[in-house]
Amino acid sequence: MESIESKKFSKNLHKVLLRILSEKLEDPIFKRVTINFVKVSKDKTFATVYLDLVNNTKPKLVLEKLNKLNGFFKVLLTQALGKYRVPFLRFVNDEDFNRARKVESLIDEATKNLEDA
Repeated sequence: MESIESKKFSKNLHKVLLRILSEKLEDPIFKRVTINFVKVSKDKTFATVYLDLVNNTKPKLVLEKLNKLNGFFKVLLTQALGKYRVPFLRFVNDEDFNRARKVESLIDEATKNLEDA
């Protein structure tokens, strides 16, 4: 179970990363990237950033570029959070969110078909 301190840290990371994505990254490929949540390891050395890339035309390229920008993110996170050590970031596509979206669309479609029948 995640501690309260760890949850707060994850939430702060989430906020700062959203700000960095919207204000500091000028590449248009990042415009449709949404951060669903951030999960931090117990020792706070690693953080997995779960992204919604459904509306993005090149999800693999986005993940590749974001993961290469780890040093850039670490510098900005250190400044924003006022901490000497920040976690190593790993950006991944949030498959659970994507699956939930597909299931929801199937349910909507089935409901519509029942109403039309």
